[in-house]
Amino acid sequence: MALQVNTAKITGTPSENGWSQSYECAVRRNGMTEPQALLVVFSTIKNGTSSEDAELGKKLLQVFQNEYFSNPSKTSDVSLKDAVKKVFNEFFQKMDGLEISAASYYNGRLFTSCINGGKAALFRDRFLVKILDSRSPQLISASGYPKIGDIVILATSNAYDHLAFRDIKDTFSKGLSDAEDYVSSKVHNVPTASMALMSFSEKDETPSEEKAVGEYRGEIFQKVKKPKLSFILPKDILNRFRDRLQSLPKKRIYIKSNEEPVFREVKNKNTFYVGIFLVFILAVSVVFGVMKNKDEEYKKSYENELNRATSALSDAINLKDVDVKRARDQFLIGRQLVLELQKREIKDESIDKLAILISENEKEVLGEKKTEPVMWLDLTLIKDGFNSKTLTIFEDVVYAADLSQRIIIPVQTDTKKSETIKIPEEIENVKKVVVNPDEVFLLTGDGIFTLTGKKKVVEKNWADSEFLVAFASNLYLLDESRGEILKSSGVEEGFSETKKWTTSESEDFSEVRSFAVDGFAWVLTSGGVNKYSYGNDLRFELSSYPYEVPGYDRLYTDENSADLYLLDNEGKIISVFDKEGIYKYNLISDVFGEAVDFVVSESEGKIILLTGEKLYEVKI
Repeated sequence: MALQVNTAKITGTPSENGWSQSYECAVRRNGMTEPQALLVVFSTIKNGTSSEDAELGKKLLQVFQNEYFSNPSKTSDVSLKDAVKKVFNEFFQKMDGLEISAASYYNGRLFTSCINGGKAALFRDRFLVKILDSRSPQLISASGYPKIGDIVILATSNAYDHLAFRDIKDTFSKGLSDAEDYVSSKVHNVPTASMALMSFSEKDETPSEEKAVGEYRGEIFQKVKKPKLSFILPKDILNRFRDRLQSLPKKRIYIKSNEEPVFREVKNKNTFYVGIFLVFILAVSVVFGVMKNKDEEYKKSYENELNRATSALSDAINLKDVDVKRARDQFLIGRQLVLELQKREIKDESIDKLAILISENEKEVLGEKKTEPVMWLDLTLIKDGFNSKTLTIFEDVVYAADLSQRIIIPVQTDTKKSETIKIPEEIENVKKVVVNPDEVFLLTGDGIFTLTGKKKVVEKNWADSEFLVAFASNLYLLDESRGEILKSSGVEEGFSETKKWTTSESEDFSEVRSFAVDGFAWVLTSGGVNKYSYGNDLRFELSSYPYEVPGYDRLYTDENSADLYLLDNEGKIISVFDKEGIYKYNLISDVFGEAVDFVVSESEGKIILLTGEKLYEVKI
């Protein structure tokens, strides 16, 4: 189904540093029933300005249009690709850093092509999905089926540098006008930053002029009825002759037939049955015609969604080894469309085949990896009855602590060499064990103590806490009841008094599950993951997850890890996200349902999992 297209063009102001421009035209090529929307964005870097700047865009556009319309027999996607390549090949040696992004929309389908830095994206349902991200002189293209409410974005390579994703979501959700105002305010003074926006809405069904002409054509070419001839006699003579004929006496004429009556009866019966048969055939034809028409109308009601799902899933499978992020975005779009069709209980073999395709490719495309953890160490063989609820790591040593038995077991990760350390009796009510380069620290109800020195190094001035992290030469403590993160800095004689590190009056730390510090502070709560920098909440979000984000139970990261690791006991998974919050993959194992804590060593390529009495190793 073709949609109504509205466009907006935002162009940076040319300067000695560069130039960019956006163009639009609506055209109707030979044989097209609908006009075609065409958008193109150019950008280049230059050293100095000239009087020809005003004509520069016209030259590029003229070459683009000439190539696009050079061969009417070409399809829209081929014409678009050829036009982009033609402009780039002709001008890239004359214009440093030439970038091109182009799109055409016709009969419900969108075609996009980008080269040498040009970008294309789709804003749908408050999500910004990257379609194309060209980074070389190699042309890349894509196609798809927009839906009502979508906004397609063509942009230069640095346009997004001046926009905030949160603002994009807010302004683009309000419509094209707000989106245009926002983008204009950010990129107007940037010479090489330009955008072209194409929004889609329900089409106005007002009859066009062409349709009206077609309706009148039937009246113009109506068949003229010829008058009946009355011979060549005068009208009154004909009337008198007709009256005479009617006044003559009528003679009865009898015809004797030699045929037997029985034959006449059979003939009459055959005619009767033939008539019934013809009526039956006509009725069946009408019924089948009505049924066929209903089937066609029924299929039209979901055909657009089916085509979009087919296209998205095909792109996802083709891209899974080339562009993982885009493959997953396309797969999620296709899967959601199929689920919506299934909810409508539509019976179509094509939908069933797509459902099978999703089932066969879901785990591979969405990054789900089944793993078999290997039992790494049975801690009860080191200390009988040992059962730990907490695990920490420093360099190549992991520390498991059974606080009920007041025992700590450090284990070398390369050799598995271990020992048993007894927590001194004078240190009571130990809640957490952490390690830094010089010491093992114990968080208690009375303050923070060193294990070897058996002395208090930080006096308690917080309400309540079970979360302590050692990072660099500092200690960070999370106070749940006051909603604060406190920091104690390392000084020459030990540690300073803890001071409030978070900048807000109070954070919601009522349901904290994990706490980690790697330069940023990471707090896992029942509501998700919070990220803090210099005490400020960065409004962090996990994104691109293929399902509903679960309520994770544990979080791990450190300064040596590139990613975030999140454990979900109920789902028996460990989800891996990068530190921008973008989903990477899931590890799946039944053992994850038993885990109480875990640490990660990316340098050794493994996760060490604690189930209480045992440690397991998971390769990553």
